[in-house]
Amino acid sequence: MTKFAWTTENTTALMTAVEGIEIVSQDQAATLADQLGTTARSVGAKLRKLGVQVATAAKAVSAWT
Repeated sequence: MTKFAWTTENTTALMTAVEGIEIVSQDQAATLADQLGTTARSVGAKLRKLGVQVATAAKAVSAWT
């Protein structure tokens, strides 16, 4: 597997895909990652860097154990 690199073309495709979405869910990020050939984590990080809100992947932890 080759290392994924963000190019102008795939960054533009990513921004077009999320246009009009207020908060990108983890499922949407995973779908976009599959389409682009990268990971959901990479997509989420790129979107955050571009100022798009992305739902957190962290699971809610209960204070009660």
